[in-house]
Amino acid sequence: MKMKRILSLIISTTMIIGAVPSTAMALEQPPEPVNASEEFFSKYLQINFSYTDTDWLEAVDSITVDGKKYQEADSSFTMSDEKFLASSGSYNIQIGNEYVDKNGGDNKIVIGADGYSDLSLNARKENANWEISILSNETGVESVEIEEENIQLKVGEKKELTLTVKPDNAANKKVKWSSSDDETVQVDERGKITAIKEGTATITAESEENSNIKDTCTVSVTADAKKTVSLTGDVFVDKYNDKYYSLIPNNDTEYVKGISEIKVNDVEWDKSASSALYGKDYYIDANNNRILFAAEGFHISNDTLENNDIITIINPAYKDTKLRVTINDGGFSVTGMAEGEKVSVESVKIKESEVSLKIGEIKSLKAEVLPEEAENKKLKWKSGNDEVVTVDSEGRIEAVGVGKATITAESEENSNIKDTCEVTVTEINKKVVTVSGEKISVGSLLPKYYYALMADDEKYINGINEIYVNGEKWEEKNSNYLLGKDYYIDKEEKRVLFAPDQYGQAPVLKNNDIIKIINIDYENVLLKATVIGDKFSVTPFKEGEAVEDEYKLHIRLVGTFEAAIIGQKNYDGVTSASTSVTVNKNSSAEVQAVILPKDKVPDENTEWKLLKDVTEVNGNSSKSYVEISPAGSGMVGVYNIMSSAVTLGGTPEKAGTYMIKVYVTDRDGRTAESNELPFKIYTGEETLESRLKLEYCTQMQDGKYIYDMEPWKIKNFSDFTETVTVPNKIKTWYGSHTKGTYGELGKSAAFGTPTYQTLIIPEGCDLTLVNMKVLSGVKIVVRGSLSLTDTSIDGVIEVENGGKFSMNYDKYNGKFISGAMINGQVVLKDGAVLENAKIYSNTNYLDNDGETRKNAEPVVTASGNVEVNGSVYIAGDEAATGTSGQYGLEIKNGILSLADGAVLAVYGGGNSPLTSEGGNGVVLENGKITGNGTLIALGGSGWFGNGGDAVSGNGDISVKNVYLEGGNSIFSDNGKAGSAASAGVIVSSRSNSSLNDGKIINIGGNTDRPTYWNPPLGIPDMGNYEIPENGEKDETIQVEAITLNKSKITIDKGETYELKVQISPSNASNKTIKWSSDNENAVTVNNGIIKAVGKGEAVITAETSNGKTAKCDVTVINIDGLKGGSSYSLDEVKNGKKDKNTAEKKENVPVIGGMDKGVFDDVSISDSRYLAVKNVYEKGWMMGVGDRTFAPDDTLTRGMAAQILWNRAGKPEPVGICHFLDVTSDAWYAKAVAWAYENGITSGYSSTAYGPDDYVTTEQFTIMLDIANGKSPKPYQGGAPYATRGLVAVMISE
Repeated sequence: MKMKRILSLIISTTMIIGAVPSTAMALEQPPEPVNASEEFFSKYLQINFSYTDTDWLEAVDSITVDGKKYQEADSSFTMSDEKFLASSGSYNIQIGNEYVDKNGGDNKIVIGADGYSDLSLNARKENANWEISILSNETGVESVEIEEENIQLKVGEKKELTLTVKPDNAANKKVKWSSSDDETVQVDERGKITAIKEGTATITAESEENSNIKDTCTVSVTADAKKTVSLTGDVFVDKYNDKYYSLIPNNDTEYVKGISEIKVNDVEWDKSASSALYGKDYYIDANNNRILFAAEGFHISNDTLENNDIITIINPAYKDTKLRVTINDGGFSVTGMAEGEKVSVESVKIKESEVSLKIGEIKSLKAEVLPEEAENKKLKWKSGNDEVVTVDSEGRIEAVGVGKATITAESEENSNIKDTCEVTVTEINKKVVTVSGEKISVGSLLPKYYYALMADDEKYINGINEIYVNGEKWEEKNSNYLLGKDYYIDKEEKRVLFAPDQYGQAPVLKNNDIIKIINIDYENVLLKATVIGDKFSVTPFKEGEAVEDEYKLHIRLVGTFEAAIIGQKNYDGVTSASTSVTVNKNSSAEVQAVILPKDKVPDENTEWKLLKDVTEVNGNSSKSYVEISPAGSGMVGVYNIMSSAVTLGGTPEKAGTYMIKVYVTDRDGRTAESNELPFKIYTGEETLESRLKLEYCTQMQDGKYIYDMEPWKIKNFSDFTETVTVPNKIKTWYGSHTKGTYGELGKSAAFGTPTYQTLIIPEGCDLTLVNMKVLSGVKIVVRGSLSLTDTSIDGVIEVENGGKFSMNYDKYNGKFISGAMINGQVVLKDGAVLENAKIYSNTNYLDNDGETRKNAEPVVTASGNVEVNGSVYIAGDEAATGTSGQYGLEIKNGILSLADGAVLAVYGGGNSPLTSEGGNGVVLENGKITGNGTLIALGGSGWFGNGGDAVSGNGDISVKNVYLEGGNSIFSDNGKAGSAASAGVIVSSRSNSSLNDGKIINIGGNTDRPTYWNPPLGIPDMGNYEIPENGEKDETIQVEAITLNKSKITIDKGETYELKVQISPSNASNKTIKWSSDNENAVTVNNGIIKAVGKGEAVITAETSNGKTAKCDVTVINIDGLKGGSSYSLDEVKNGKKDKNTAEKKENVPVIGGMDKGVFDDVSISDSRYLAVKNVYEKGWMMGVGDRTFAPDDTLTRGMAAQILWNRAGKPEPVGICHFLDVTSDAWYAKAVAWAYENGITSGYSSTAYGPDDYVTTEQFTIMLDIANGKSPKPYQGGAPYATRGLVAVMISE
């Protein structure tokens, strides 16, 4: 397992799907969140939902975070840290900051809503972004607890009991409430109890899921001490002739004074301060001991008392008074109502008594049920003749036959209360139409996609009256802005448009939906929709016909689940295993799908797509889930509906190999199960000795091996010793194949203490460490060769005699890179070689297993005779508190030799204001730096302190060129600038030198220092270091330059050519030239005369006694073998010349695209590779890289190599899919790589890595070509290290 960094954390919607629950879900399912963010001003955690989730948002009534409960805010004005606010208008929920962890921790959030299952989420903030996922709710009820054990009530009092069902994520939290004595205490379905009479009763709350899980509360009822009152209603007219309805208490003068609230039909009315009433209000006339309501003569609407209204008056000292209003003939009276008395239905009235329809027409009847406050206003609709008119439960009638029928609306409460409507149906001669469907795009710049219905009768579409989907009427919109459950009639184009599911509307047309279209002038049209992927069509459907799906869903799980370690946190989450805290995703598995006709199965020609691009998964986790077997892994499957990725959550608990499978039910009810992928869990106690074996490696074509470290973290080296030797056949050791993701090796040692684990790179082993973190307790002993790529070393690298060390250098492309760092130290022993290395340190800014280092020790130390080749750059780290900047290089009792042309640039730490004392660049302790190369050394600058020396200590410098620059002292009253070289350092007078002491820079001065290198990016700009040629010269005049009269030539086999030399200066003392050919099988050379002896390429080198060289590239061709029967001469092929008979030979000239000069502008007829390029182009083996560009000198990649050989073989279909993770299914070379792997032409770097963008050597392509030709592979004898496109064209044409 490796810790993987997600470079750009995007908040994705996820659905965690676990095991199938044992009981059905009794409550409605909550919606899925869209994403999470922070409110702009308050910074509250804000969870965002869809506009379709308003019903659920309105029902939200509780929220806990990690078990801690929040209070609900009334509005945004009362929102605070300890509250939450669910807004159906803004489609979000805000959660206060009281218990929310915003520092990278997990927040378990449980959201409760009335009538819904709880929504359990995990939210985590990382790098200012929030990641949110749904946690599985599939858990049984464990306990039911009533908070109150004993309650005392008085007759008439009410109370709602407090109930807790655990756990919070129980699937079915419904309970059944009951009372042991309903005549004493009654309880409703919400746990609200009402005291009826004196006595005792037991209230029980029993789990609906498990009747054995329950709790009780004992309720004791005593006599009610509250008074009662009766009131009389009357009409009162004041002196202004304003009319009021008046309520007067009988024989009680205190009652009206204590009234706190009045409700009418359970709606609270306003209490007015005066008798100026306007409706839905009342006035307490205490002086006259009465209650007044507006009647007539006021500026009121209909919001005044009406006949049969129910008035409830609340006075805390009295029992609640409930009255029924009677208003008739101008009179007003009230009748008292007993506690719990229901309001019954008194009348039912259908608004239309007669209706006429034609066959096929549909109409909705409306009925009024009175009084308004009747508790049960439900109706039963009936048809007296279903063969003429049918009616549904909502009063929707449909004319189905000629004749008459009586429709009855009957009160459900009282069957004697009813009304009727007479419906007459007549015949109609309707036309027949054929309707078709397809998915279309509308607009060109930003096209929108729709499901469209068209008819063969152009009048039909514009006359459509109604459209029903699965029996439900959908809404017609007046524009093509559709939100689901609607449609738009495009009258200009004569088509009906529906929104497709890609816009996220719900509901939209789905596969197997039944569409009914009504146009009163035509026969009704019944259609069955077929929606497969991005295809839409319709077929005729007959009423009553069974709806069958003609297609089947197939899914497969591709990719890998990287191994984990027991106890590892956040497998697909946050970790700090790399050098900084990152967000990691260790699963690279995804679900692919295809929908095929039932009689077909997937084969090699099947075009698999991501599941999300094929169909929408049912969000019910009992129907779509991830299975991990056997049980006990501690992990759960997570399916990401946005990416189709499957990841793993939880904490690994038990070592072993587990199989992961996905079960899916899509929104159309299709089910499918995938294949299995393995997932390994290690104990974390594995040893390096047991894992670093060739049997766990992948062998490459060159016979060497690649080691993909597994598990990702190995702390123990061996059961018996702490020393392990790398098998010398391993050439690359991957901690991971992703930059910024690290495997971890060894244990930590306290700063300043010796290492105690040793890794040996033996003689003959050429190893590259990639994406590794080597801890501080480890010492790497290099006896062979070691290179570092994106690897951090906290311990020691010790390079012994014959050992070679390089880092941050791409030797295949000849360029420096970044990513590897030395936080410990590199120790160069006698006989060591340091070659092409960019070495920098972050020792003081990255902790050592939680310990802060204060390290001024040099990054690199050398003793004995050490050689430097190529370019080496060394930079010390900035200073830790209380120390100087880190020294760059120390040479102690040794000689550092710079090879000819080598560059050594060393920088003491100190360029940041955090460094008060600049570090020295180079420290000599009886040390020497010699050779025919260039030394650059700079001391670090000290802010408010001293600058470091470029070179300090005692020793000699005698190199060809030397640039030394002391560090600056910045903004310091007493600081000293660093010296170019301290007193004990001697710079040879024969060296070209530029020696510069540092500067003292006062406040306000320019602190820029362009000569100083700030790693890790780039390398030092050599143009910043001007070194005059001021070294003492000897009398010998050296050769400065040598040139040849030809740098490139093409000759035919058997020809000779004389190369001529020009030497500068002309008076050089020694003009002796040494000639050589790097391929004498193709070209020989004798004193400048070259001879072509065989087809191929060679580089001819002329070298002076002091090492100056000039080269000529020679290509030998066999013109008779390449020109394909053309009668051109060699000069024509090389120089593009034509003889006088060219016109007659035009049929033999390669004319492609009407251009005699060829297809590609960069391969002329004079190019030796021209005929080969023409050949492979015409055969379709190689097609170029762009418009008229072949790029003959570009290096071939591994992806290109597989594609060319596949083209050459006739593009045979591979048997299976490509299993390499870095070759995506839609890559242009995917089939070619799969074919090459199946035929043994290539095996990739490992079972999961192919490296399609890596370059191919000529030897590698020769082997691949031999295997493709059915031959035994043989070594390539040419001189070109990398296979160019032009060379490959020649090779495959032979």
